[in-house]
Amino acid sequence: MAIEEVYKDGTRSSQLLSQEGEKLSWNKFILDMKNRIISDYNGEEHKKYKSLWKHAYKTTAKNLKLDFGTISHEDKWEVIEKELPSPYIIQLSSSLSSKTSSNSNTSSLEYQKKLISTDYIKLKEIHSKIKNKWILSSGTDVEDTIYNVSKTFNYVHPAHSMILNPNDPTWFNHFSSEDLVEIKEHVDHSLNNDLPKELKDILSLLNQKTTFRAIYDAMDAVSADPVNNKEKYWFKNSIINYIMLFINGPTMVPFKSEEDLLDDVYGFIKTSKQLSNTNTEKKTESTASSEEFNKDRLIGSISKINRKIAANHADLVFKYLTHELGCVEIGLYNKGPTGTKELQEFEIKTPLMLKGFILHLAKDYKTMPNNFKVISFVISGMYISAQVMTCNKGSVALVGTSQRYHMPESPAEVPKLLPPVLKLVYNCALVIESTTSHLKAISSSVSLDESSEAYFSPCFVAGDNKRTHAAAFSDYV
Repeated sequence: MAIEEVYKDGTRSSQLLSQEGEKLSWNKFILDMKNRIISDYNGEEHKKYKSLWKHAYKTTAKNLKLDFGTISHEDKWEVIEKELPSPYIIQLSSSLSSKTSSNSNTSSLEYQKKLISTDYIKLKEIHSKIKNKWILSSGTDVEDTIYNVSKTFNYVHPAHSMILNPNDPTWFNHFSSEDLVEIKEHVDHSLNNDLPKELKDILSLLNQKTTFRAIYDAMDAVSADPVNNKEKYWFKNSIINYIMLFINGPTMVPFKSEEDLLDDVYGFIKTSKQLSNTNTEKKTESTASSEEFNKDRLIGSISKINRKIAANHADLVFKYLTHELGCVEIGLYNKGPTGTKELQEFEIKTPLMLKGFILHLAKDYKTMPNNFKVISFVISGMYISAQVMTCNKGSVALVGTSQRYHMPESPAEVPKLLPPVLKLVYNCALVIESTTSHLKAISSSVSLDESSEAYFSPCFVAGDNKRTHAAAFSDYV
């Protein structure tokens, strides 16, 4: 009995007629599927990618009840391999311990996933549900522009989740200069807020203090109560704890782990929880990210239940009760702002985590996300920057970014370099505190309204590219 098998490569289809009991040829299989194999490539090592298609070959033959032989020495895979891009090399920090778990964000970077055909359908469906739009003075529809640009991308981008950073060069050719100016006017600028005078006065005491003893004595003389004036107390102790890094000499002892760097150099970030009325957790899976990544997960019917997608992990998370309001990502070494780790964490990972935080709050409190602000820090060695996200314009998650600050590496650098960083962290704490205050306010009001919630675009999660190598053939036969 003749069996018709259809292989699809996106631009054409061919039919291979085989008689039951006849062997299926590996070389025929891969050459017929050549375009599909190349287009589905997602950066794996070539050897591993070939093994996935070998599995697809065997699975297809079994499903069609065709016999298949072993792959001959005259393997035509090299024809495919010549046209595959070079595999993406995952760059791991040399600071990593061999004991680091495979789901730790700081140790196992994942490149942007390549989109598959079903992803574009999913993006279109999400966009069609957006009714709350941000229309600029020029008439530009921001959500439509983001969608129309991002649907041309080959790889996952924060724009697929309606996340917009107006400083991203991606948008320079898609929004007019006037539009970008207007968009930037609505970016939250809380990170640049000025300090109260009494806090400025503390920092001014560092002027011309360039030794351990001079800085320590100046701060030790400051009177600050941890209860009645916790802001002043935090600034004083942050400076003292930092200058203590130089008690044994004019330079720091090199740090051997990210955790040590976070605790010793950037310990004032964690203690800023005193200002934001939050608690902190280290090395924790993000609940909000887990919910977003697995929101479509259901029990199996035709096939078994899908494996749970691992959520993002942060090196430090700020929480109000169980709600995540801020996070820290840290790398032991500085590879520059375009280094692989920092680029991914600043441009991809943390924006998605922040949107997940906001979506989680909106869902739990049954409210629109207009008054929620969340923050993130990204650290690379002795450099630090921060982000703030708001969702108060249409259905867009708008990202504001700070400068990239250099931490002092000697007592002589403290007067110049430490105050701007402390100001940044202080302002981030106030941003978080504004959200905790809002949560407390809305929690105190009784609401029995069960009306349907307004739609707000989710975090986009790309489909499982690897599944298509075998399972997707069931769609074609």
